Amino acid sequence: PGSGSASVSRAAAAVRLSEGIFEGGSDQRIVLIGAGEMIELVARHFAARKPASMAVANRTLERGEQLAARLSETGVAARAMLLSELPVELARFDIVIASTAPSWPLVGLGMFGRALKARRHRPMFMVDLGVPRDIEPEVGRLDDVFLYTVDDLGHVVSTGMQKRREAAEAAEAIIAREV
Repeated sequence: PGSGSASVSRAAAAVRLSEGIFEGGSDQRIVLIGAGEMIELVARHFAARKPASMAVANRTLERGEQLAARLSETGVAARAMLLSELPVELARFDIVIASTAPSWPLVGLGMFGRALKARRHRPMFMVDLGVPRDIEPEVGRLDDVFLYTVDDLGHVVSTGMQKRREAAEAAEAIIAREV
């Protein structure tokens, strides 16, 4: 598949992985870090699950508001906030999706440590789609954190494609045998 279909597959893989941690999506609160095309694609996949709310944290409020408005059109309560508000707001979110193009990680270990303490061990699911990374890798070592990178999603997608190929080959063998 081309890179476009791989992006869609990665977005779907992110949703599938979150479903392994959280049953259903209707009570989840999601924060999107960034407001570009990739984050919007992933956001639309999550919005289809009708989460409790979505927030867009961005460097500029205007761009975040534009994405929040498009998400609101899907029937999901969505709002925008400045990236600088994230340290105070982070504990409120169950799912964190990050996709920017930072020179350094935007979200560090200290910020997540404080958020997890405030959450009292409720899990957080995170997807870091940034290249270079938006979230410090050490965050993934914290208890109650499930951190996946764009590379992890690519592995999930390729594993799924391999299983589909194997199923197709088995189906073809059955058809050939029956014919």
